[in-house]
Amino acid sequence: MSQEQHFSSLLSQRGARTAACRDFLYDKMVQVFSNMYHPENNPKGIVNLGTAVNSLMEEEVCQRLNRGDAFRVMAHHLHYANFSGIDELKEAVADFLNRHFKPLEPITPAKISTMCGATGCLDGLAHVLCDSEDVVLTPTPVYSRIQTDFLDVANVKVEPLELLDEEDFEDRTFSLQPEAVERHVKELRAQGRRVRAFVLVNPQNPLGEVYSPALLTQLLNVCARNDIHFIVDEIYGLSVHDENTEFRSVLSLNLPDPKRTHVIWAMSKDFGLAGLRVGVILSQCPGVHEFFHNACLFRTIPWIVQHAGATLLKDTVWCDEFYLPTYRRRLAHNYHMACDRLEAMGTRVRRGSAGLFIWFSVKSFLCPVTMEEEGVLLQEILDGGLYIVQGKVLYCTSPGWMRLVFTVTEKELDEGLDRLRAVLAARKLRLAMKEP
Repeated sequence: MSQEQHFSSLLSQRGARTAACRDFLYDKMVQVFSNMYHPENNPKGIVNLGTAVNSLMEEEVCQRLNRGDAFRVMAHHLHYANFSGIDELKEAVADFLNRHFKPLEPITPAKISTMCGATGCLDGLAHVLCDSEDVVLTPTPVYSRIQTDFLDVANVKVEPLELLDEEDFEDRTFSLQPEAVERHVKELRAQGRRVRAFVLVNPQNPLGEVYSPALLTQLLNVCARNDIHFIVDEIYGLSVHDENTEFRSVLSLNLPDPKRTHVIWAMSKDFGLAGLRVGVILSQCPGVHEFFHNACLFRTIPWIVQHAGATLLKDTVWCDEFYLPTYRRRLAHNYHMACDRLEAMGTRVRRGSAGLFIWFSVKSFLCPVTMEEEGVLLQEILDGGLYIVQGKVLYCTSPGWMRLVFTVTEKELDEGLDRLRAVLAARKLRLAMKEP
């Protein structure tokens, strides 16, 4: 009996379906949190390089939030407010993103709704843009909650567009081609399925790819031709660690179908504030914001938290002159150090330009090269005291790829890489002993 069938005698159909949903990243995170590594308090605990948490500027962010102006509780914070976002936060977000995303048309508070995190934003868009059983298309490998954010509550199906571990004409693997998107949309429609949206993470998770304005324009045109929504999650937009790469928001481009283009941003990754749950939807479709005016009652961010987020974003000197340049230096340092060490272990790193993670292949340590063997190796790594994420969980169809998060303290990153090196060295020795 499936879990859904087990729940069905007590719950509604939709309740049983949601209760039965299981997300590997969330379940594993909860498991790891019960035995987290700490250099003094729990040195034998699990080093977490699997959860996409950014703690590179943790101390500095805490100092800024604890100055007294961010979490200073006023009487009006105890009362109801605009559930889709208070004016203070919307104005702060608009000003901040106008400076850093450089939109072609200025972002105004009227184009903004706020939700509890990017997950809340995606779930909200699933409800307002799609009906139950509708389809959205997304390139894979991808952050696995894209699937569950659309499916768990809204029951919107996510159809993968599989990017392959094969080199394209630019010698890049996992290449995204606009022609493949359009072809897949037409194939799904020929099957009688209702395709409502194309969902892109840019910069991409787990590839670390920053998609070019030319490619984004082509993708926007594909969506416009086919009357489907273009949803782009730009949550890593300010986490670029390659000094030769510029992130361009889709808002900086000519939009062929502005009312079907929706951008998500949050403070969870670029500012390491996952616990504050400040998510933002930028849309030029009035109906979307009318929906959130009502629906945000169920997903609202506490007023005091909105005030804290606004206080931080409004501090332009701290954000622009201190935080972002310092953060990017630390991001680049950890990234290059981790890549060099991974390559020294014998893994193949697919070098990226942004984000909190490294996408690397351990195919040379698999025998046979199968998804099952990938899972065996992952368990060996976990038994060795390190949590990272296997490619299969991120809907990668090529065995041997894994994602490692490098935005932790240097001591923790060093410890995690030492543990990975020990596991891979032991496996390499065992494989060598099996050779004739």
